[in-house]
Amino acid sequence: MKKALAVLAIIITAQFLTTELFSGQYAFVSEIRIEGNIRTDDATLLRELPFRRGDVIEMTNLDNLLKTGRENLQNLSLFNFVYVNYIADAAELENQYVNIDIIIRVDERWYYWPKLNLILDEHNINTWIKDPDWSKFTAEAGVSFNNLFGKNQNLRALYAMGFRKGFLFSYRNIYLDNLGKHTIDLSLTQEYSRHLNVDIEENSPYSFRSDSAFLIKRYGTS
Repeated sequence: MKKALAVLAIIITAQFLTTELFSGQYAFVSEIRIEGNIRTDDATLLRELPFRRGDVIEMTNLDNLLKTGRENLQNLSLFNFVYVNYIADAAELENQYVNIDIIIRVDERWYYWPKLNLILDEHNINTWIKDPDWSKFTAEAGVSFNNLFGKNQNLRALYAMGFRKGFLFSYRNIYLDNLGKHTIDLSLTQEYSRHLNVDIEENSPYSFRSDSAFLIKRYGTS
């Protein structure tokens, strides 16, 4: 028990001394270095940081800002790991203003993913189990490109075949300004099917199939 109290007292004292040491001190962000971003643009990371090169930060607030910057970068979903730290010249630690370099290290994810979905177009799985109709399956195949051009943009293309036919094309997260405050998404969809639910019989949908024409045709843009 005494050892635990002694350790706790040492930790509290160290925190107090650290706070007092940095009280009234300011960090001048002289450089921001980014490592590990083989594909991602520096600008994509820099705009997520709560500080910029040339900023003057109170030393007591520096750790919280570094933590916020790390969380913002992690929330981009572009990296497996993100580390945000700083280095300072030991000879300047007693000065009121300390020059620091912010070091950001990232480990990029794999950004190209094939898509393959098998969908049963049935509202109630129990209904299908009682009367299985294998023609009600839709297969979707395509690819998704994340972090396109290193700007955290997403391009997705899917083609559907089977019960429903058609395609989906979308291009998301297109930045309209350097700060990333304004974005635009584009999409184009087409869907057509020879099946149409026309009635309800005994709490189950009754569908009609045409072998000569498509009963549903849908087109959409946004």
